[in-house]
Amino acid sequence: MGIAQKISREFSDAVRSRGQSYFAKGRVVITGSTAGEVVARVRGTNKYRVRLRLRGGKLLATCNCPYFAPTGDPCKHLWATVLMTDARGLLPSAPVRPLKLVCEPPRRPPVPSDDLAAGGPGPAGGPP
Repeated sequence: MGIAQKISREFSDAVRSRGQSYFAKGRVVITGSTAGEVVARVRGTNKYRVRLRLRGGKLLATCNCPYFAPTGDPCKHLWATVLMTDARGLLPSAPVRPLKLVCEPPRRPPVPSDDLAAGGPGPAGGPP
């Protein structure tokens, strides 16, 4: 039994349908894979980064799309990546053990410092 079968109930029918379409259309590119972890890029409105990590009986998942980001709701990009991961056999889980989906917030890139807040020069033509 693949991971998709074990966690399908965590995704709405609509999300699974759209994710299946993305998978079938080849919109998922695996960009990295190690034992227990898969990183992918999924082409939607933009290109989104998805990360799946298998830790014991948990599948830790994250996506940087706007649907997932605020509340960690399972999105079509996650589902499409799960399907690709199963198709390639990248994250085999124990066949009889249940698997719990745990959505993690995406990592935020560092915020660039604001020149004005840092005491740097003001806008062009303005006071320093």
